[in-house]
Amino acid sequence: RSALSQLYGGKPVYHYQALVEKGLRYVHTMPLWLEAYEGADHFDELFKGCCAAVDFPTSLPCFIFRLADKYPDAKVILTVRDAESW
Repeated sequence: RSALSQLYGGKPVYHYQALVEKGLRYVHTMPLWLEAYEGADHFDELFKGCCAAVDFPTSLPCFIFRLADKYPDAKVILTVRDAESW
């Protein structure tokens, strides 16, 4: 998250931790994510002001292809690590 932010001039990167770090300022996004899970397109609103998105919930299989279709010029970085290393 911090590396992407640095690459994009300090712009924010969407990460679920923002919900925890910023608390109530982002609590309004939870219903939007639930609706997006059911097929609604709230991605522009959810990612407003962000230069990238990482980890949960954007990495959920129900979102990956929809996000790739919506943002065809976006770069996708897939990292793989041994589950035991966590």
